[in-house]
Amino acid sequence: KNRLAALVYGDNNPNHPLIAIAAAARCGLNVVGVDIDRGKAEAIQRLFPRTQFQHYTKLAQYAFLRLLGLCFISFYPTEWIGTARQQISCAVTGTPCIGNHDSHTQHRLFPSLGCDIYDLDRMREHYERILNPGEYERVSLYAREAAQFYNIENTKKRFMDAIEDAKKIKT
Repeated sequence: KNRLAALVYGDNNPNHPLIAIAAAARCGLNVVGVDIDRGKAEAIQRLFPRTQFQHYTKLAQYAFLRLLGLCFISFYPTEWIGTARQQISCAVTGTPCIGNHDSHTQHRLFPSLGCDIYDLDRMREHYERILNPGEYERVSLYAREAAQFYNIENTKKRFMDAIEDAKKIKT
């Protein structure tokens, strides 16, 4: 893993890539930006002159996971509170994710790294904490194990149980 690289996924506005970039910059990290509006990239870079940027367009899933797995951390201050693929992707690649404390995926996989999506100070505190010996590995291992909740067998079982529950309600 590149200890100086933070992945920022900027596919749409609810993910607040500018806040994620600000968090990475505040932590002294370089930004690996995926699907951030290229038309705004130059202006964003001027806001953070001491931060190095690598830009990637939208990537196929395998290429994205490989890139994510090389990064030390991901900042994902999304407004979405439902299931978020980004936290799951982070968990399976062993990349801690600092994100929305209201997201049930964040809570399930990275509960110690959740915070308000605008709280840059807390994001930096979380980042500094995972630098403590053993903490990065503990957080990563916990998330990887907890990600089994989303595997195909468990997902199928929850879906089938929901169907059975719906049938019982209807009868």
